[in-house]
Amino acid sequence: MKTLASLVRFVAIAATVIIAVSFATFAWVETGTASKEQTIAAAGQPAQLQQYDARGRPLNRTKMRIRIDSANDQLTAPIENQLHSENRWIIRGVPFLLGVLFWGLGGLLLARTLEQS
Repeated sequence: MKTLASLVRFVAIAATVIIAVSFATFAWVETGTASKEQTIAAAGQPAQLQQYDARGRPLNRTKMRIRIDSANDQLTAPIENQLHSENRWIIRGVPFLLGVLFWGLGGLLLARTLEQS
């Protein structure tokens, strides 16, 4: 059972890292874009808004970011399918929080239970 517990712990940690990195890159880009848009607006110029897909992701992503976001989508798909919001922070934040709770906390609790039995 210790081998299975180790495997569950590894999967839980890996899934949590993928979800966290995906959200962190989203937050980094989102805050940077907002800052640039505010600077442009303060200068009196028309803002050049970034374009997003249906899931709230920028269209101009790197290949690595696309892979991370694809893995994140697989891990949080059941949560994302239930959300109906126009706010990108809700679309990305709720699956992040629930994914970390399920994969991180739930996975580590399962691994601990398996280890003790």
